[in-house]
Amino acid sequence: MFLRRPVTLLAAALVVGALTLTAATSVNRAGGGDASPAASPAAAANAFLRIEGIEGGATRAGHEGWIDVLNFNWGLSSSAGAVTAGGARTTGRAQFQEVAVTKPIDKSSPLLAVACAEGRHYSQAELVFYAVGSTSPVGSVRLTDVMVTTAMTGSEASGAVMEEVRLSFARIVWNYNDIDPRGRSRGTVSAGWDVVANRRM
Repeated sequence: MFLRRPVTLLAAALVVGALTLTAATSVNRAGGGDASPAASPAAAANAFLRIEGIEGGATRAGHEGWIDVLNFNWGLSSSAGAVTAGGARTTGRAQFQEVAVTKPIDKSSPLLAVACAEGRHYSQAELVFYAVGSTSPVGSVRLTDVMVTTAMTGSEASGAVMEEVRLSFARIVWNYNDIDPRGRSRGTVSAGWDVVANRRM
């Protein structure tokens, strides 16, 4: 009598496990097949990069053939100097950082690697970015005399293959598109800088 009780408990556990597995399988197949894979990284792209002569994998309307960009950053800094006898404060030459973007691997990847290796110059590049849920770009950056200075590929913990690309430039123009709550443009504010000549454009 006592010897059969563990066997009975084991059988009950196996039945529960089978029911659990069956339920999980039913959930996975509810959509007509296996569980859906995670969304493609490019699907989350809210910025797009265009480099003259290099085709990317973007499919968003208006940016077909551009490069999907998942993250980007750039910046500049300027040091404050000593105070002159007249009370004014001097400043040094502004130091511009390269434009850095993170992108999924795509058809542009081999060309960007070669461009970096060759030190090739591109006449223009443009980065356009959107606010989440917006159909109109909130801003853009236009670069002139562009070089690819970094093309680094690696994988993330999720298994997605990503690239970091850095762009050096001779001139830059910043554009901000002022959009009202209804999504209509109220105008664009633009400013530019010639890095080589160290003056405003």
